[in-house]
Amino acid sequence: MGGKLLKALALLVLLLCGSSLLMLWRWDAQGHQPSTGEALLYLLVLPLMLFAGLLLLRWAWQAVLLPGLAAEKAAAAAEPAAAAAAPPTRSAEEQARERAHPVLSAQLRLSAGSSASEVQDALQSGKAAPGVDSELRGARGLPILAARMADLDPSALEASWPDADRELSTATRRALAALLEPLQRSADDIHQALAAWTQEPAPSLRLLLQTGCTARESEAVAQWVQQQLAEATGLSLERLRIEPLPAAAEPAQAIWQGADRLLTLLQRERSPDLLVLVAAHSHLAEDLVERWEAEGRLFDAERQPKGLMPGEGAAVLVLGPADWPALGDEPPLPHLHRPVLAQRDKSIEAPGKVGHQVLEAVLAQTLALGRCGAEALGSLVCDADRHGPRNTELFGAVLAHKLPLDPIEDMQLLGAACGHLGSVGSVAAVALAAQRAAADEEHRPSLILGLNDLQARLGLLVRRGAPA
Repeated sequence: MGGKLLKALALLVLLLCGSSLLMLWRWDAQGHQPSTGEALLYLLVLPLMLFAGLLLLRWAWQAVLLPGLAAEKAAAAAEPAAAAAAPPTRSAEEQARERAHPVLSAQLRLSAGSSASEVQDALQSGKAAPGVDSELRGARGLPILAARMADLDPSALEASWPDADRELSTATRRALAALLEPLQRSADDIHQALAAWTQEPAPSLRLLLQTGCTARESEAVAQWVQQQLAEATGLSLERLRIEPLPAAAEPAQAIWQGADRLLTLLQRERSPDLLVLVAAHSHLAEDLVERWEAEGRLFDAERQPKGLMPGEGAAVLVLGPADWPALGDEPPLPHLHRPVLAQRDKSIEAPGKVGHQVLEAVLAQTLALGRCGAEALGSLVCDADRHGPRNTELFGAVLAHKLPLDPIEDMQLLGAACGHLGSVGSVAAVALAAQRAAADEEHRPSLILGLNDLQARLGLLVRRGAPA
């Protein structure tokens, strides 16, 4: 307190002396003789008023302005810490873009096995591979290499389609016969999921079909699939709606474009409906083999060592809304993120150098969409083979991103075991990846890459449980 008083007195003396010297010098320079009133005003009153003003300013600074500045400084210092402690907020648009849907069912049947676990075991053992076909031959009369389902009985279709032998092509009959078991198992999963649903309205089913049949067969095949699901689930036909696929040159691109469009619409409408993806295809037909050979696409050890080996199979996926409720103590469901689609500038089977830039970009966007670093991946499933240009493209993209995956243990190539599967490849790959992700207790995501199409490229990410 004493120090503050001495400082105030020193300031007062300084003001009195300074103002007195200034005014006396000015009056002397002007030859002015001040009166008593002027002397009191300029030598005493004005210095005292200036002193009082300075004291008032100092008080305002210490009592009002200084605490406010201190508070602002403290708040500014606290903002980075608060920002670091609080989780980053995401816009509604980002949340919609990064949403993931629970996989309520993932069923398949391929030449390598009749379930995801059987196919996975076959892939890891390395024993499954296309072999010399017992029926189909090339133009030179030699057997071709194909992945035929040896235990497939097309006559099993007759129980539900008595005139199938007359109305359907050989390839379509084989495709639908392969679909029977996965469709029944998916129907059982759907029935179980709907039984646990207690809210209103009850979910309906939206069906997207990619069966590789001819245009003449497509309507009848769609009605058959609808009828099979209705009977197996106990739902009325009115609750099973077949959705049209968007027009696309590549079938795998069409089914995933349609799936993303429909899931976005259902999410916007807050609909509880389930999406059922059905893919079935058989390339084990004489006319297709002849066409592939004429186009130079069929594998031939001498003439076309990078060609395709025909395969066949079926796969079914059932996806629920992003907010589908968990079932009690059940393990977390695998969740599938939105697809990433892109187009190569030329066919993968065109002559010349095989570029991987498009697939590399698809891979990067897929990881970003799932907010997943490359180092966090647990596995990769792809529909490519090991001997053709798609394999070159795949490993170019994998090496560019330095994915920490073992080519034998962590990377599964369906095409190497099951031949060329067409649109079934990507759906079956998701089913396989979902099964693997569901069993991964470390919650490591699985990456799916679709390369079967000539130009369309697909990326998907599936993980155990909903994303944080």
